[in-house]
Amino acid sequence: MRRIHLFVSLVAITLLCHNILNGSPIAGIDKGIGPDTNKFRQRVMADSINTVKRIAFAMAYANKNKDQDSFTYNSKRLCIDSGFLSMNYGHLFNKKSKHLLIRIPYNDSKDVFYDRLIVAIYVLDTTQKFTLVRADTCYFHSYTGDTIFDVNGDGCKDFVLTTSGLSGCCPRDEEFIYLYNKDCGAFMSRIEVSNPDYYPDRIMLFQMDYGWPGWVAIHKCFWNGTELNTVETIRLDNSHPEVFIVEDEKTGKKTSVRGLPPEYKTFNRLNWFLDSPVVDE
Repeated sequence: MRRIHLFVSLVAITLLCHNILNGSPIAGIDKGIGPDTNKFRQRVMADSINTVKRIAFAMAYANKNKDQDSFTYNSKRLCIDSGFLSMNYGHLFNKKSKHLLIRIPYNDSKDVFYDRLIVAIYVLDTTQKFTLVRADTCYFHSYTGDTIFDVNGDGCKDFVLTTSGLSGCCPRDEEFIYLYNKDCGAFMSRIEVSNPDYYPDRIMLFQMDYGWPGWVAIHKCFWNGTELNTVETIRLDNSHPEVFIVEDEKTGKKTSVRGLPPEYKTFNRLNWFLDSPVVDE
């Protein structure tokens, strides 16, 4: 499965804009990739300028409205000139701190109008200034949304970014978890999970591989603080109907069991895993 790579910071985007405007070599632009190279340079330069403008507008708007308890902003037009951005502000993660969540698409391809999305989170610090605490990018057309909820059952709301591949045979949601650190108002390094189903009350989650029904595995994972550990994997035994192979991740021991263990019956993609409707006995 094509993995979607994050960890391109907002600072890196600003440096990219600076490099383009100052003529520094950019991979894929200055290597003579065809007759459209100069047009591509001009397009990226224009979009880099507009990206910086959109970021500046977002921060100006946020500073003007930071005394409000909360606000939501969504531009009505998706246009390279007028810009597009989405913002949420308020006590997004706890009652003591206010955070600003910004989403801004930008262009990093000569073939696609918008192909990347900046997702940035700021905290309003004690000096009433916005401090950047997390900034990543994902593919714009793969982005399906983001949510804020307590992922690991520690009582703190966390940030989850959801993407889905544009093509493929099978469920292909990739979610990127950013656990909130209440002590500093920032976020831990991201944790990537595939086709997950969350159970914060049980301090665990299930996730499923990419693949055909009847052949994929479900992984049972438990939280140990901010670490996510896989403890068990279950697969169908395709040579024996109604038999499942359960593997202990720590010891590698495999056990065959008849019938699906009850705890797996709540998994949200179970029909795909079994390639048949679930029938309670």
